[in-house]
Amino acid sequence: ITLNPVWYPTSKISLSAKYDWARRRYEGDPFGVLGAGTGLSVRKDRLNTASVTATYLPLRSLQLSLTLQRERRTSSREFVDYDDNLASVSAQFTF
Repeated sequence: ITLNPVWYPTSKISLSAKYDWARRRYEGDPFGVLGAGTGLSVRKDRLNTASVTATYLPLRSLQLSLTLQRERRTSSREFVDYDDNLASVSAQFTF
């Protein structure tokens, strides 16, 4: 499930927020070699990602963006849970 609203306060600025919620099931080895007889249960993950992005168009051919993101994964398996914070800056020039 993803929500991604965007707001354009001016013709050169946009602000967007994104929230993504996912559930994943890993059924295991499709050939039965690794999972056969091991008694391993199906891995189930939940992934939550939230981000905000500000975009500025100083020129028609130049786009500048700043994104802040927070991500969290929980899993039925040990040692694969994580929390992540990310910040990115980008510039795109179109000709």
